Amino acid sequence: MNPLSFEDFVYRIALTTDRDRKNKAIPAIRNFSLNPNDNGNLSVDWDKLTTPEDSIARIGAQFKFNSSEFKEFENRELYALNVEKVRSIEGINDVVHDPISESLSGIPKNEAHSLICCSSNEELHPEIFLKLRDTAKDNLVIVNMDIVREKVEVLREKT
Repeated sequence: MNPLSFEDFVYRIALTTDRDRKNKAIPAIRNFSLNPNDNGNLSVDWDKLTTPEDSIARIGAQFKFNSSEFKEFENRELYALNVEKVRSIEGINDVVHDPISESLSGIPKNEAHSLICCSSNEELHPEIFLKLRDTAKDNLVIVNMDIVREKVEVLREKT
């Protein structure tokens, strides 16, 4: 896994319906937090190796957990995070390129896949996730959903 450059950006996908309780204009913190299967790393896409449309389309080609039903993708939005700002957050160890070179069961190939590596100190996690969200909230990426729909169709046929 190779570290990304300070000037790079990574994309994080969030649910459009999952909003902050006090400010509905910004995503909820949980969109930037870890799941039990994440092993201390937050999945993102490196912007140099993908497009916003491809990032969202890959979600639509994934299966829901323990299911053969595809995930919804129309309810997703994308935020850009600057690697230098992410690395400046206390408790972030690195931002690294971690491609998914071949399709796994229900997960399409993703050469842009990268990881935000978080501290194993779980006491730092709430502050990390808040700062990640605050870094991203003003960087909503415009996504052409018509293109996404076309790409999802093609990817689902391959799955």
